Amino acid sequence: MEASGAFAGAIAKGGEIDVPKAWDEAYFVEYEKLIKTLGARYNGVPGIWSVRPAFGHIGNVNAQPSKGGGPAFLAEGWTPEIWTALCLRVTQAFQSAFPDTPLIVLSSKQLLKNKERDDYAKEVGGILESLAQRRVSIISYGLEPTVEPLVKFNIIGRLAALAPYALRGEIRLGVGDDWPLWVPEERREKAKFLAQRDEDGLARELTYAFGGVEGLPESHVSVMFVLHPEIEASHPDLGPQQNKKLFNVLAAARERLKREDPIAALPK
Repeated sequence: MEASGAFAGAIAKGGEIDVPKAWDEAYFVEYEKLIKTLGARYNGVPGIWSVRPAFGHIGNVNAQPSKGGGPAFLAEGWTPEIWTALCLRVTQAFQSAFPDTPLIVLSSKQLLKNKERDDYAKEVGGILESLAQRRVSIISYGLEPTVEPLVKFNIIGRLAALAPYALRGEIRLGVGDDWPLWVPEERREKAKFLAQRDEDGLARELTYAFGGVEGLPESHVSVMFVLHPEIEASHPDLGPQQNKKLFNVLAAARERLKREDPIAALPK
């Protein structure tokens, strides 16, 4: 790990962990070998809808969201310019290895934990536009059952700014969250921020995802990012029996995604 530029600083489950210094040249050399190996095996495979390039925290565009991780990255020489260059370099490596398979990336609202710089939120938007210019599709985390945080962090606005690329058929846009959009009742009681993620909350989230309501711009999304609880509850065989209202809400969203998909609407 040391040869690849690992250093301590991130926190997981209450303990300090080592994370790679991803912008270190020695690390990138080894990472590029892995990318080429994956491309040789999986490029153009019909069953693979897309490939997700991995950059920082759990593979997302974002560098490190933890309280300790931000200072640790900065101490090691991290800058938004360095990270932007890394993201573009990794993207180029994946596009070279996967010329016949679309790329799609995930991003949350912050780049690196730092209150003085608003967690480098503006820089996230710049990186995402640079990726869109390179025909990389984008899924944004941050979907909520109330409109206020969507406005505060410009979640739907960020996607709307990228919509021209989707309308030209160059990329797809998606939205979701890194927490389930719906959780069973027993989980809502354990965490305050999950309290509104019931069936009605999910219906609001999916409405907000498309935009055009309550002052939100139209997003032109054609991908909805959901996690295990929603997937299981909307399974064609099991969903209606488990929770009919939830199943119907998700089924309606799927149909709207198909209907409003900018790429599918383009002339063949």
